[in-house]
Amino acid sequence: MTDTRYESRSVSQIISVSALSGLVGGVVMIPFFLIPGIFEGIAHIMTLFEVMGNAFTGATDNTAIVVGITSHLVTSVLVGIIFGIILNKIKRFQLTSVRKSVGVGLIVGVVVFVTLNLPIFGVFLPPFLIQAAAHTYHVTTQQATTYYQNEVISKNIGFGFIQNLAYGIVLSLAARALTNRSMSHQR
Repeated sequence: MTDTRYESRSVSQIISVSALSGLVGGVVMIPFFLIPGIFEGIAHIMTLFEVMGNAFTGATDNTAIVVGITSHLVTSVLVGIIFGIILNKIKRFQLTSVRKSVGVGLIVGVVVFVTLNLPIFGVFLPPFLIQAAAHTYHVTTQQATTYYQNEVISKNIGFGFIQNLAYGIVLSLAARALTNRSMSHQR
């Protein structure tokens, strides 16, 4: 069933609704970044954002945290825009009900996990995470590497999967709500 309301949306509406939906999803993900640190007893719960910022800029202070959070939110917005464009092009994925929105959100979560989370946390960030763990726990790089391989990888994959499912669902539900709202204002 195609909802004709979607056909009357302008490109700027699609992009603005999708960007805002992506931002909402990205903000909802932030606590999921903090959970592993809390379980690990890390005193500085913003460590993951700091590591992300350090990986991009080399900064090691609050600047790194701001860069880490900003890069996460910008990525969330970009994924939201891509999501909105795809939804607009593939009529089958139009968010015509809450149930369909949740289903599409789960698909989006899995796609984002496989295309972004696994490469970032499986390839790009491990050297930085190991370095941060060695510094934080005052251990050798080899000890931190062993700990990371034995303990952290499986937790990061598990939390990352749940985190991205939550992102996909929130993104879809926010897009549905914002689209319905913007369509009701057009009448």
